[in-house]
Amino acid sequence: MLGILVRRTSIPLRYLQFSFVRHLMIHTVLMQSRLCWAGHVLCMPDHWLPKKLPFRELQHGKRSLGGQKKRFKDTLKVSLKAFNISYNSWEQAAMKRRKWRAAVCSGAESHEANRIAAAEQHRKDRKSSAFKSPTAATILCPYCTRTFRARIGLISHLCSLRDRFSQPQDD
Repeated sequence: MLGILVRRTSIPLRYLQFSFVRHLMIHTVLMQSRLCWAGHVLCMPDHWLPKKLPFRELQHGKRSLGGQKKRFKDTLKVSLKAFNISYNSWEQAAMKRRKWRAAVCSGAESHEANRIAAAEQHRKDRKSSAFKSPTAATILCPYCTRTFRARIGLISHLCSLRDRFSQPQDD
């Protein structure tokens, strides 16, 4: 159906993705599911295993140097920030299931709206920079009158000059 609509009206697919289709992207759906599950686990008794595992601290050893592997708590914090939910007060909000569900759904909608707006702005910036007039050539060749906009152009030109005017050596 979507392919037929695109062919019949010749509207680009990316325009349909930004304007008409109002489904959440998979990344947003995963963050929404993560937050709903975290609220569900938070309401469980403390001795249950699903509540113990994701929120526990490291008991032995230390985390390795370099890029750290994210824990559940780290990804939860990223999801809460993306959905504009306070990290300090999310546990109190999650105790009231209906309010928590509404906060997560509205956060998902606002996150998706922000993502679409950022994508449209990025596309507009990219398209506007494509039509700008080229910058003036400011780099001069030391051997001729040719000018270049980028240093790599000068380097390539100098290599071709060297190859062109080099004399074969006689033994």
